Amino acid sequence: MLGHSLDNFLNFHIDKLTMDQDIPIDVFRVANRIGAVIEEREMIPEAAMEVKEGQFHIYLRSNFRGLPGTALRARFSLAHEIGHTLFFEQRDGSWKSRKDAPRGDRLEAACHKAAAIILVPSTALSAELHRGAISNAASLTELADRFEVSVEVMVRRLHDFGGLNGDWAPVLTRRNGNDFEIEYAVYPPWLKSHLGEPARGADFLSWMRPTHHSGEVLGRTLPGGQLEAEPFNSNGSKTIFELRFRSS
Repeated sequence: MLGHSLDNFLNFHIDKLTMDQDIPIDVFRVANRIGAVIEEREMIPEAAMEVKEGQFHIYLRSNFRGLPGTALRARFSLAHEIGHTLFFEQRDGSWKSRKDAPRGDRLEAACHKAAAIILVPSTALSAELHRGAISNAASLTELADRFEVSVEVMVRRLHDFGGLNGDWAPVLTRRNGNDFEIEYAVYPPWLKSHLGEPARGADFLSWMRPTHHSGEVLGRTLPGGQLEAEPFNSNGSKTIFELRFRSS
């Protein structure tokens, strides 16, 4: 892919687009830097991009603007479409898709990764981590707020970046009736020896199988100690469980 790793490719290009910005990143300023024309319109997809008359045109859905939770989604959608532009190059006097660009679902996954890096650039994230480790769900959500991204975007970036302390693992869940459906789980080596790999959409309690609780902290007795999961409510429907293993 692109002669070197996707991460190196994205970081190289995104660093140039965001290097003179403070956080939170101004995504419209990034779009302006690549010469993209942005238009809001009523449509079913959240965003789309096309090359027209030699320019990138990005369309953002206006149908649900102003509803709770849409601001962060709109920022991510715009960053995702900017990500698509990174896989174009000037050829024969016009913008054309790179011959070595991913296709289909792999392209969408690459643009999701690009969006996360645009919103949480590696240089800015490194500077934040030098100020203090992300050692619990509260500090994780505070960092997400500073970058104006969702908790899921931030935990994915921290995980990819190696910015999570090795003695705990956050599991992001969404409340669905009596279930806590797993949306994203960090699965470090120390946890693999205690629990099977978590699946997106699975019920957290069925996965962890707690045997007891102390207040809100869930516990499971395992050889050599206790696996604990402490819930932290990041908003009305999302709960982060902080998993830690306490040796006997």
